[in-house]
Amino acid sequence: MSNLPRVEVSNHTLASGQSVTTNTTPNSIALSIASSDSNNQTGIAFQFQGRTTYWNPSVSTGFTTAKLASDTGNGVVTWKAGLTVTYSPQSTGLYNVLLSGDIVDSGTLYTYTGFVLATFTSNAQ
Repeated sequence: MSNLPRVEVSNHTLASGQSVTTNTTPNSIALSIASSDSNNQTGIAFQFQGRTTYWNPSVSTGFTTAKLASDTGNGVVTWKAGLTVTYSPQSTGLYNVLLSGDIVDSGTLYTYTGFVLATFTSNAQ
């Protein structure tokens, strides 16, 4: 039995400039926002209940990995040190934003390995 939250997925590819919200635990989300630049810069806001941002990394063609240096969060959700966001280009003219690492929510550990937070159309040259 998995502790991962149930996520309903539609088959949609997001264009640059759009955003996608992904539930990562019962009390946390990841809001991924793609730019329209040629580096595919994408910001990700890790938020408690969609209200407070605790970590806001960015990935792109030039900076493909962002890693959380130390634990951050509140009394309910803790994003653990080592949590990693990765830019992953695909051969189909798309790119994925991936999540790996641990989040603790209300004492329950959620572990991710290559979890797709969002898929966007690539503008990379």
